[in-house]
Amino acid sequence: LSRVCGVSRMIDSVGDLARLCTVYHAVNALLCAAYLPLRMYWLDSEVSQAFMQEPGSWVESLTREQEIACFGAFVLFLKTRKTSTLEQVCEKVFLFSKLTTLVLLFFASKTTMVGYFLAVTVAFVLLRPPKFFGDEEFEYLHASSFDAQVRNPKGDMRKTTWLVVFHADWCEKCTTLEPLLAKLSLRHSDEGRKWGKIDLVHFPELGKEFNIDMTPYTKQLPTVIEFFKGREIRRLPFFKSDGKVVDSTMSEQILVKHFELSTSSTDLRDRGGSGGAKKKAANSKEE
Repeated sequence: LSRVCGVSRMIDSVGDLARLCTVYHAVNALLCAAYLPLRMYWLDSEVSQAFMQEPGSWVESLTREQEIACFGAFVLFLKTRKTSTLEQVCEKVFLFSKLTTLVLLFFASKTTMVGYFLAVTVAFVLLRPPKFFGDEEFEYLHASSFDAQVRNPKGDMRKTTWLVVFHADWCEKCTTLEPLLAKLSLRHSDEGRKWGKIDLVHFPELGKEFNIDMTPYTKQLPTVIEFFKGREIRRLPFFKSDGKVVDSTMSEQILVKHFELSTSSTDLRDRGGSGGAKKKAANSKEE
C-alpha cells in the first residue's frame, strides 16, 4: 500500500501518464505479462503441468510456481522503494518481471524459455527508453559557455547560483530522472538561480575535471553540482571522507533539501553560498 501511495505521488498530471504511452512501454508490458497467457494456452506438457502442481519448498500452502512468483514480487518491491519517477518504476517492473518469467519458464518449458529470451533480447536491442520532451528551464551548456557563465562569471552573473546537471546520453538512469529534474527546474528557477545541463559524452574533459566517473557501471550519473561565483558549493552524489562516492537516491525531497531549493535565491545570494559550503564539508564526513 505504501508503494502504491508513493507511485501516486509521482503523478502530477495526465501528462505524466501520457509519457508512458509509447511503443517501448507497450512492448515491455506485454513481455512482462506473457507468462499468464503462455501458462493458460501453451504450457500443457507433462513437465509443465508437473511444475505447476509441485509443492513449494518454503511454504506448504504454495506451489513451487507460486513461490517463485511471490519471491519475484518481493524483490521488485524492495527494488522500487528508492525510485523517484514513474520511468524508474517502469524500468524496475520491466526488468524483474522478465527475470521472474525467465525463471518460471526454465522450470516449465526450456524451449519456451529460449523463445521468450530471444523476444526479450530483440526488444532490448530495437527499443530504447524514450527521451523526455516536456517543459523545462535548462540552459544547455558547452565548454565555452560553462566557462563564461558558471566558472568565470562577470558582472551581474556573479550573483547567480547555478545548478548544473552532468549527464550522458547513453545513461539510462539519466533518462529516467529527466522528468523529475525538469520539474524542479521549472519550480525553482529565477534570475538568481539557473539550471544548466552538460552532456559529458561531448565534453568528457569536464567530467574528468570534476571527478565524475563515466564508466558503464558508474554511480555518478547524473551528477548535480551547485556553483556560486565560479566555485563548487555542493553536489549530489557526493564523496565521503575516504574519497568513495555515496550512492545517493535522487528523489524530489532529497534534492530540495540537499540544495536548499525551498530557500529563495536572494537568501542564498546574501549568504554567499556559505551554508552550502558548510554542508559540503559535512557531507564529506558522512559515512
